Amino acid sequence: MLSKMLTKLENPQRRKELSPGETLRKAGFAAGMTLCDIGAGTGLFLFEAARISREAVFALEIDPELIQFMLLTIRLMPEGVYPSCSAALEKLPLSIIFKRT
Repeated sequence: MLSKMLTKLENPQRRKELSPGETLRKAGFAAGMTLCDIGAGTGLFLFEAARISREAVFALEIDPELIQFMLLTIRLMPEGVYPSCSAALEKLPLSIIFKRT
């Protein structure tokens, strides 16, 4: 099931069409702002928002496999891409918080 979701959500054509960075900037998202991505999926907008904001961004996702995918993505990021980032499962059921510390 996860591989089918990832094939859809991480599709390069989908990434190109959605253009997370451009979409966020057009919506007025800028450095220093906070974002909560509800239904974050694989974190497509989450990670771009973290790069733009350089502040806390939050993601809520109910699918435990997608949460694990986001956590793995955070752990595998090259050093310096998102400096001083952390992730934690919080009290909200099946939620992930991704923030600069």
